Amino acid sequence: MKRIILSLAILAGLFSLATTKVIAEVKDAEFEQKLKTYLGTEQGKELIGGVVENYFREKQQQAAKLRQEREAKEVEDQFKNPVKLPF
Repeated sequence: MKRIILSLAILAGLFSLATTKVIAEVKDAEFEQKLKTYLGTEQGKELIGGVVENYFREKQQQAAKLRQEREAKEVEDQFKNPVKLPF
């Protein structure tokens, strides 16, 4: 019984050493060609369009937030330094 367990353990160890990770290597030119092909499809155009739309929406939101902060600071500064009118 011990021999069977030992031999199974050895076989399992050898099997685990024999298996290797499969890694797909894609050359840059091949990747570029496949990307161009994908972007030429309707699905690719929709994906890129959505990504670009989200990017610019986020940029607009950031700009609006900065504008609000700047305007709030200007209002605070006006109250700190009021203009004195000669009466």
